[in-house]
Amino acid sequence: MKTTLVVVLVVWLLLGYFILPEFEEAWINDWDGVLDFQCQQKYSIKTISSIHDNYHEDRRWHFDCEKTFQDPSCYFTNYVNDWDGLIHFTCSNGEAIAGFNSYHDNHREDRRWKIYCCKEKNKCSKACTWTRYVNDWDGHLHYTVPNGYVLRGVISEHDNDR
Repeated sequence: MKTTLVVVLVVWLLLGYFILPEFEEAWINDWDGVLDFQCQQKYSIKTISSIHDNYHEDRRWHFDCEKTFQDPSCYFTNYVNDWDGLIHFTCSNGEAIAGFNSYHDNHREDRRWKIYCCKEKNKCSKACTWTRYVNDWDGHLHYTVPNGYVLRGVISEHDNDR
């Protein structure tokens, strides 16, 4: 009985350490695949999670949303970055990010991004602020927008040598 319990505990610990973290999130994209995500209507991004894989030199992404708007109008931007370039994008005043679209290029080991912004008449953004970086090179990313705020912009750097 003790031997069985120890074996089960060891298997459970190994499963939790090596396998389950990959499945903690319902990833939107596969490695090197297209990412296409939009919150349901009236919602905007509340949580962003991402993991990096050195073999694929890519990230998998997961997003959660929360109700933000009553009757929004939404649109996708054009691409907000060039290959190997900085992303520094902000939706306009009164808008919030409600989705992302990107594709990966294996030669450049980078993604190009479009951002889905939603706006509502007579809604303005006040007290906007940038966070510090919320992850490190190749590091896990998990960010939750504080209550009472919306995600309005993103900054991201890309470096093939890291």
